[in-house]
Amino acid sequence: MKTRGRPRAIPRRAPGKRIVEAILHSAMTVLSRDGVQRLTTNRIAQHAGVSIGSVYQYFPDKHAIIAAIGRELEQRALRLFEQAVEHAPARSIAEVVGVLVRGLAHESFGELPVRREILRQVPRNWLTDASERVDSAVKAELAKLLAARADVREGDPELMAFVAMHAVEAVLEAAVLHRPDLLSDERFQRELVLLTVKYLQATPVEPGAAS
Repeated sequence: MKTRGRPRAIPRRAPGKRIVEAILHSAMTVLSRDGVQRLTTNRIAQHAGVSIGSVYQYFPDKHAIIAAIGRELEQRALRLFEQAVEHAPARSIAEVVGVLVRGLAHESFGELPVRREILRQVPRNWLTDASERVDSAVKAELAKLLAARADVREGDPELMAFVAMHAVEAVLEAAVLHRPDLLSDERFQRELVLLTVKYLQATPVEPGAAS
C-alpha cells in the first residue's frame, strides 16, 4: 500500500512534466485564492486546463498535491540558500544571513496562504524524504562555510549549522502560522538576522581584555 501523500506516478517525459507543473501551479493558485476547503481535484484540473484523468494519473487526491507543493518549496529553499552563499567570501556573515532571511520571508518564495496550509495540512512524515535531503545539503554547505570564515566564532561547525538553520526555519514557520504580517516587516527580518548572527559571529576581543 502506498504511503498517503505520495504521487501516484512521476513523469519522465516533457509532456508529463508540463502537466504536473500545471497541476501544482493551479493548486497553488486555488489554495491561495480560495483556501483548502474549496481546493478539489476538479477545480485544480479546470484551472490547469487538463482533464481530471490527468490529475489522477499523477496524484491520488488533493492531499498528495499539497504535499508535492511542500516538496517544491523545499527545493526553492535549497536554491535560495545556494544563492545566498554564492558570493559568501565577499560578504559578511550578516549579509549572507540577510540574503537568506529576506528570500525566505518574501512572498515570491511561496504565497502565505499556501505556506500556511502546507504547515497545517501536511504531516511532517509526508515530506521527510525531501526535507532530509535539503537539510543535509544545507547543513553540509553551511558547516563548510562557517569553518572557513574568520568572522565566525569557534565551535563545532556542523552543530552550529544545525542550530542556526533550524532556528531560522522555526521562527519563520511560527510567523507564517501566527503572525504572517511580520514576514514583510523589515524590523522582524532584522531581528531574525540579528538572532542568527549573534549566535554565529565571533566576539571581538576588547582592548585590555585578559588573554
